[in-house]
This record gives sequence, structure tokens and C-alpha cells, in this order.
Amino acid sequence: MPVENEDKYVLALDRAEALREILAAAGHPCLLIDQFYLLPQVRYRRTRRLDRPGDPPGHEFTFKQAIDGRLLEQAFPVPEEDYALASRAAVSALHKARFSLPDAEPGAHWDVDFLLDGPAERGGGLIFAIAECEYPEGGRHGMPDVLRGHVALAVPREHSPLFSNARLSEPGYAATVLERYLGGWRG
Repeated sequence: MPVENEDKYVLALDRAEALREILAAAGHPCLLIDQFYLLPQVRYRRTRRLDRPGDPPGHEFTFKQAIDGRLLEQAFPVPEEDYALASRAAVSALHKARFSLPDAEPGAHWDVDFLLDGPAERGGGLIFAIAECEYPEGGRHGMPDVLRGHVALAVPREHSPLFSNARLSEPGYAATVLERYLGGWRG
């Protein structure tokens, strides 16, 4: 059963642009992602690789549901037509640039998300930055060197749902989370 097991780290906004430049210069893969939700646990996503602008975008449907303290996640590709049709019923949307750190640590997968207030190709502004580490249940992980000095908050596991992309897709909510957890501190 695909179960999502991850830890989240809020990144300092005042250093987020510098981190994005470091990740790009190091050649870490970057996806431009537009996603929307029909329900908090039902997501559609379109992805485009920044390094391959001529490639067609990918489209994906994802269902997530918390069950007995575990998060079940099912994802599969869908045709562009299904994505377009479903977008007409979207209740919220999110745009982000995602850098993956595939070789940061054996057995773990790190993604660094820069959440934007609009599509990246239209100059969407940064509203939140977060790193996520997925790893096997019962496993452990360290912190990649490239992220050291950029982490503002290690999200307590019990607060992780408050930092979901579905919730952070609303800029006002993202600002409220920064205020509550970091006292409005943006750096």
C-alpha cells in the first residue's frame, strides 16, 4: 500500500530566492507545477520540466486520505482532456517550482517547493517555501547540506496537516501560518 511518510521543513523566505539559485546552479531537476483541488484529498496536477521547455506537460490525478494515523496516497497519469475538464470544478489552486534532490540521501527523497501566487511563467511571486523528505516508515533521515541555514522551522509531525499544499494554496492562510509559527518572521 503506498503510504506517504514525510517530514516538512519551512524555509526562510528572505533566503528562499538565494536557495532557488543555488539549487538551479547545482543542476537539481526543477518542475513547474500547477495543481488544483476538487476536495482537500483530491488533486489534479500539471507538470513541466524547466530544463525541457519543448516537452509536453504531464498530467496526474492524486487521492490522499488519512487512515489510522497513516496517509494513503494513490496517483496515476490522466489525459490532458480530463485535467482540463476537472479544472472547471476546482475549489483551490496552487503554483510552485519544485526542485528535487534525488541523491541527497539513500532511502530518502527530498523536494524543495517554492509556492507562488501565480504561474511561474507569468512571474508568480513567492508566498511560501517548504522542503519535504519522504522516507520509508520506521526509517530516519538527515538534512542535506544545501538546506542547512535555510530552515526556519522543522514542522512537528502532529502539525504536518496544517502545512499541506491544499491549505497553503491560499496566500492568506500561508501568511497566517507564518505568523502563528514564526511570529511573522520571514527570514
